[in-house]
Amino acid sequence: RQKVKELDAPPFQVGPGANEVSAFYLRDDETFGMMYGYDWVTSLDQMANQLGEGETIEDYTVNGDGYVIAAGTEGTKAETPIALDEDNDGTNDFVKIADMNADFNLAWNSVFRYKNVGLSMLWHWKQGGDIYNVTKQWLYRDNRHGDMDCFDRPANEKKAQSYYQALYSAANVNSHFVEDGTFLKLRELSLFYTVSGNFFQKAGIPFVKGLKIGALGRNVLTFTNYSGFDPEVSAGSDLTNYAMDIYNYPNFRTYTFSLELTF
Repeated sequence: RQKVKELDAPPFQVGPGANEVSAFYLRDDETFGMMYGYDWVTSLDQMANQLGEGETIEDYTVNGDGYVIAAGTEGTKAETPIALDEDNDGTNDFVKIADMNADFNLAWNSVFRYKNVGLSMLWHWKQGGDIYNVTKQWLYRDNRHGDMDCFDRPANEKKAQSYYQALYSAANVNSHFVEDGTFLKLRELSLFYTVSGNFFQKAGIPFVKGLKIGALGRNVLTFTNYSGFDPEVSAGSDLTNYAMDIYNYPNFRTYTFSLELTF
């Protein structure tokens, strides 16, 4: 973990690249990689802290997406998620919404050999570490994301375009677009078969000392709940700094075949 011990400047937001999305907040005594933005009310207990004059908690309910809405509006054009305002001052709260730092990274390599056959596997497990999915947010803006296809939803759970535009929130950084970046990848898989020099000696080809043929795959498998193409994403000139998906191209899956002769 990296921590800003003393900034010697007012706190500020920062983000990657020309299309800067300032999700990261730097201030004294803050761990680097924390994302700040706006949040949504997800429980009636939270809603009880920000009721308007004359309102009761019975005026609200939790919808199928887990957001508090006005009671009786689910499945109508009036359905709108409610932004978090815990101090009830009429201004949406600017709060910590995510942490890009993984709980841990673990890699292990296994090598199996049986007679002339060799099999090798390299696995990589990243546990935790949040991703801010800007790609998803901008697709909400353009009314193009798959979430907006309500064809197979019950009639009372269908959402209007305005509901998703409220979550888009005029491009403001908010918790709806934070996702868990956990993944397990088969980073490398190789299979080789070796023919020793004795075989070629008996075959009357003494100048060949050995033959090795094989296949190698990289980024073969990915197991994740991340909704984008690849949870292994970052943005900006320094790709270690910002865990953001901004139309990132996914990592290549490659296959290589080899033939090695020893004379």
